Amino acid sequence: MCWSAKIRISTLIVLLAAVCSAPGAGQLFQPGPEEPSCAGQPKGTACWKELESHPSCYVWTSRLRQGATVTWSAGCVGGLAQGTGTLTWKWASGDYEVTGFLRAGKQHGHWVLRDVNGTVAEGPYVYGEKTGRWIERFANGNVGEGPYVNSKAHGRWIFRLADGRVQEVPYVDGKKHGRWVERSLNGQVNEGPWVAGERHGRWVFRSPDGSTETLTFVNGEPQ
Repeated sequence: MCWSAKIRISTLIVLLAAVCSAPGAGQLFQPGPEEPSCAGQPKGTACWKELESHPSCYVWTSRLRQGATVTWSAGCVGGLAQGTGTLTWKWASGDYEVTGFLRAGKQHGHWVLRDVNGTVAEGPYVYGEKTGRWIERFANGNVGEGPYVNSKAHGRWIFRLADGRVQEVPYVDGKKHGRWVERSLNGQVNEGPWVAGERHGRWVFRSPDGSTETLTFVNGEPQ
């Protein structure tokens, strides 16, 4: 046998040995301390939720809802939901469906969400977190569009309301923060600053007739 063939065979043996001796090889996934199971966790926790439709199979949620259950229309691999399908979440106050691709139990790529109230939202996930530009359409005709980072609104959002108003809303880490502007069809313009989710600072209200009013807010309270 030539040396090149011997080297290829030796390399293959080493690779096979490494795969067979890898930690957890042949075992089902189990949540750990860094990414825990949702069992016993408070609402809002990022955790692994066991599927009601697939016992011992898990899907990642970045925000646990208390008393929620979830089913998956596709399959599981090694204890993690996998493939393209629909997740159906149910809890006391309502339920919703999201359709897209799961990679090792985490939402990844383009997803579409539909809830019982008629809201339809779509945009990208990156390994279980909303990341990138989303568009959200509400049953009342309002439409919002803007970026998420790690499942929190972050950056400039535009809301087009059913009555014709357009709002420019800046977010930082999920909270309104920065200069907010609202324009109405009749020419009314309202603008002012938000700080960490509360109106804070000098607001200006410009009427269609050209008159202007100002109002100062401190931590959300008018002065």
